[in-house]
Amino acid sequence: MSPVLYYALPALGSYVMLSVFFLRRPRLLHTPWAPAFLPRLGAHRAGSGERLEHTMEAMENSVAQRSDFLELDCRLTRDGVVVVSHDENLFRLSGVNRDVSSLDFEELPLCKEELEVYFSPGHFAHGTDRRMVSLEDVFRRFPRMPVSVEVKSVNEELINKVAGLVRHFDRNEITIWASEKSSIMKKCRAAVSPGAFSVQRPLLPGAGGSTGRGWTGLGGCGGPGPKQGLKGEDLERRGAGDSVSKGVLVGTGDSVSKGVLVGTGDSVSKGVLVGTGRGGGGAVRPKHWAKITALILQVVAFPLCPALFPLQPEAPLCFSRSRLTPFSLPLASQNSEMPFAFTISRGLWLVLLFYLGLLPFVHIPERFFICFLPTTINRTYFPFSCSGLNKLAAVVSKWLIMRKSLIRHLEQRGVQVIFWCLNEESDFEAAYGLGATGVITDYPTALRRYLDTRGGAAQVS
Repeated sequence: MSPVLYYALPALGSYVMLSVFFLRRPRLLHTPWAPAFLPRLGAHRAGSGERLEHTMEAMENSVAQRSDFLELDCRLTRDGVVVVSHDENLFRLSGVNRDVSSLDFEELPLCKEELEVYFSPGHFAHGTDRRMVSLEDVFRRFPRMPVSVEVKSVNEELINKVAGLVRHFDRNEITIWASEKSSIMKKCRAAVSPGAFSVQRPLLPGAGGSTGRGWTGLGGCGGPGPKQGLKGEDLERRGAGDSVSKGVLVGTGDSVSKGVLVGTGDSVSKGVLVGTGRGGGGAVRPKHWAKITALILQVVAFPLCPALFPLQPEAPLCFSRSRLTPFSLPLASQNSEMPFAFTISRGLWLVLLFYLGLLPFVHIPERFFICFLPTTINRTYFPFSCSGLNKLAAVVSKWLIMRKSLIRHLEQRGVQVIFWCLNEESDFEAAYGLGATGVITDYPTALRRYLDTRGGAAQVS
């Protein structure tokens, strides 16, 4: 045996064993996300198979069927109103060949009397309510109904207005950012509200001119840097801290009840103590060896392959009800409470890491994996115009994605897996059989019937 194989084979074997071990036991390395709601039943375009899509009537029907969340798409009108619409051009929806952005909200036409259900070709939905609605009206009518908001275009005004509405109605934890494109998602996660300050670099240990040996200052409503952070005695007390000295919060521990408190001093010269909370239930302290393992991965693996551990400036450190990770640090301006879903490119990256065995060692900032069910390709979902490509996509994606071990790993890390857009009972059965958290459907009544009669047997992660 050559010297290379003599060392390589045991190393490879050890790597495989560690990867499989942590794939099945991810909570030894990662504190799972604490879900704000359980998305078993999602209404696609508010339930577009039973009522006209995205209308208030469709939403009320879905709520009546006890849907867990609404899946909505948003556009921006000429006068700056966020309107709920999948299409930018209104011809399919109303017969009027105009773009949403070319009309004021009051000028938007009525929907057609019947609309074909996109994921059930040949089936049509009807309804008496034909008016398009604004996102503000939706939030006002259903203040505590979880919603997935998909942004279709890189429109910063639209993104910032959606973020502002979410904050205004206090829906941070029950509104999901969704988009197919990572370029759009990056802007969604960086969306700021009026009065928030921004930091132009990640908050790294020892980074910044006057931060000294500690962490870069983070001052709630103030800005970063010396003499601008909130003093310790001005922080909201949440059962944390035995004492406050020089404006720095100390003693965060088991009595922390609502996530993380961050204190900053007058000159931010002695650092900041950070405590983590899990689901609002008190501080969680990972085992020391798990901390050491994560630190070694950060120090050793990151310089060798930084693409595996991206220090994304907008990635959430999750100062409340989430977790602390050494692989991603936040911008102070972002809304770390608002969860977001995988984009297409991030989903492909996830699958690649899974098959390389690296997934157990990589931080996942997303909280939702919303994916098409491969068995629907070339039946109700046609991503390509060529039937041959659709058949190939169905075979390849089924082999890659429909893995119980992958879905179980994500579920154990608090990433909720949702398959769309499923309209037949056989697809419901396949999705829940894989261990998915939930399903998005055009027919909430049919899915509710399935869950009430047969879904009870499905294991909820």
